[in-house]
Amino acid sequence: MKIKIMINDDMTMEKMIAEMVREYGEEFNWRAIGFGQGSEYFVDELKKEVNESDGFLKNGVRAAAKCESEDNVLFCSKDGVWRIYHLTYSANNIKGYPKYIEFDSGKEAAEYIKNKFTEEYL
Repeated sequence: MKIKIMINDDMTMEKMIAEMVREYGEEFNWRAIGFGQGSEYFVDELKKEVNESDGFLKNGVRAAAKCESEDNVLFCSKDGVWRIYHLTYSANNIKGYPKYIEFDSGKEAAEYIKNKFTEEYL
């Protein structure tokens, strides 16, 4: 069963992740990345891996959350586009990498994260 997250417009990704940690406990495998908590590290890595022709990076991005059991990082562009990238930690990626899933909103991304967790771990 797909889970819908009921949030209002002022709910941040940090709050959504915190709610999931409260609900599922320490088994929940995503952690929020707040400003000044390593976001720059993941953004720098993404810049190494993503082709410059991809417009996702052009107006700036920040890392919002990281999956601790996989190399997946949730990024948000200043244009409001959300993507989960599977980082490879290699600048020499073959065509089609790194893989990503795109969302129109943080809410959609959070619902995907929650549903994937419940399908794979519960």
